[in-house]
Formats: sequence, structure tokens, C-alpha cells
Amino acid sequence: MNAHNLESLVKELNAGESIAEVEPGDVRSAAAFFAELRSHPNHDQIVSTSTSEKGYSFMINGLAKRCSPGANVLAVAIRGIVLEAMAEDYSRDSALHSRIDENELVESVARLPLVAADLRDPDEIRRRVFRLDASS
Repeated sequence: MNAHNLESLVKELNAGESIAEVEPGDVRSAAAFFAELRSHPNHDQIVSTSTSEKGYSFMINGLAKRCSPGANVLAVAIRGIVLEAMAEDYSRDSALHSRIDENELVESVARLPLVAADLRDPDEIRRRVFRLDASS
């Protein structure tokens, strides 16, 4: 992906365009890729915390190699980050296991209608992914 494509994507997302749905296997691959990066002995040199609060700068080509051909790698990356957050909730809250299994969790994150503004409200994403009512 070149800088022009990235700039174009950012403009589209900021204008309210949807974050593309992706294949569940690609989202799972993204989460695994991020975990690999964090476990690398030179993690601080590979993942720069200066680019975002959680430090999700990564080598796009490395992720692309793990995705299916033609995958929208940036959408996969965004949804992979969402999956990581939801998986953390899932592992901490056993009550969620009765609502959704792990495969449904991945499928839900891969297909969930999302726009960039949704990412500012992780609690709302959690409610939608786990099919919780507004009071949960």
C-alpha cells in the first residue's frame, strides 16, 4: 500500500465511509500478527508507540502476507484491533460465553457495520458485538 492509497482511505473514513467487511480468517490472522509483534524481543523497535495510544503501528506488508489474496489490509488491521479488545473482554467475562462463542465473536467483528466514528465508543461496539442491551 502506498501513501496515496493510505491518504485516500483516511479521507474516506473521516468522511463517514464504512470500514469494509472482511473475512473472519483475516481478522484472526491480524490479531495473531499483532500478538507476534508484541512478543518479539525487539518489540519496541518494530512497533512504535509514537503513532497511536496503543502503539498499533506495524509493517503492512507483513500483515498482507497473512491475509487472503485481495484483502483490504487496512480494514483487516482495524478489525483485528477491535477483535483484540473484544477478545480481552470475552476472556475476562465468562457471562459473555453464553451469548456468543469464539467463532461467532470473530465473525461478528469481521462483519459488524463500522465507521471510523464508532471506534471512539468501544462500549457501543462491545454492546453490538456481544448483543447486549444498552444498560449492559
